[in-house]
Amino acid sequence: MKKPILTSAAALAVSSLLLFASCGEVRTSFSSNWYANTALSTSIGDTFETLTYTVSYEKGSNEYAQVSYENGVYTTTLTNAIYDWEDGSHDNVYVYKTQLTLDVTYTVAGKSESYRDEISSVSVFRTVNENLRPVYSEKTVRAHSLLRSNPIDFDQDVGAYHYSLRTTYNKDVTKAKLVYTDLSDDSQKVTEHKIDDNYTYLDNEQLLFAIRGMNIAASASETVNVLNTSRGIVQPVKITNSAVATMTPAFTVNGKKVEEESIAYNQLSVAIDDLQSGVAQTCYYAKTVSQTANTYRNVMIVNRSVLPYNMGTLVYTLDDANFTDK
Repeated sequence: MKKPILTSAAALAVSSLLLFASCGEVRTSFSSNWYANTALSTSIGDTFETLTYTVSYEKGSNEYAQVSYENGVYTTTLTNAIYDWEDGSHDNVYVYKTQLTLDVTYTVAGKSESYRDEISSVSVFRTVNENLRPVYSEKTVRAHSLLRSNPIDFDQDVGAYHYSLRTTYNKDVTKAKLVYTDLSDDSQKVTEHKIDDNYTYLDNEQLLFAIRGMNIAASASETVNVLNTSRGIVQPVKITNSAVATMTPAFTVNGKKVEEESIAYNQLSVAIDDLQSGVAQTCYYAKTVSQTANTYRNVMIVNRSVLPYNMGTLVYTLDDANFTDK
């Protein structure tokens, strides 16, 4: 099997929930919408939240390869901690962990193989009064993907990825150090990047969580800065509230079935705001119910991630939410 380079576009397909983001003309303000009391800013002690999603697959139209995903599960965990800086100062921080596991089968030119793909991440970032500024993140990937849209040879056109990527920021978030480790041979590549902090900056691995804290009105949008780690540049991603609607809830909250017949949500489009923007993700986030009794914590209910090369769509659907009791 061919081993692809990290910058291949196919690498993004297997981590479709882990996006890049954008630059804007004003700073984005955040609310702590993951709490019942959205005004909490620094009182983040005893934070503990877990979300569990089922990941299903909708077949694409690629005529050259057959791809199927099964048994997909995506989980996120949010906790709090205290981070010690080298200068002796301390910050209250969030620790956000994600894990995606799914079985994938590729068939190219009559040859089929199945794999267990796993992608995990951890990101550490500050509170809303610090604009959720990141401290560090680390992503570990063991996954597979097509390398081109018209594959003709399985060994050449299906790629395997096994690497980790750690991004560390200085305290002022003006510099980022990236350490890429090829886990097949433990070789490393270290790069450093300047971060323009004139606008709100978020780490790639915290983006979908941070969107929960954005209060985007209907037909409005927000932009933030995020480093595209595969290209080594900051790119814009635009988050647009394209519709406000209602749905029948099919998930549980703290182990209990939601009794309401419908809940309101924002349909958000998330896409790189550049000449080569790619296909947008479509995300459904619960709307704020009340500033002091925010029942559904602006949780992401559904995420639809279109895969490249007409491979289809991965659909993340919330099954169970265990929210922080505050």
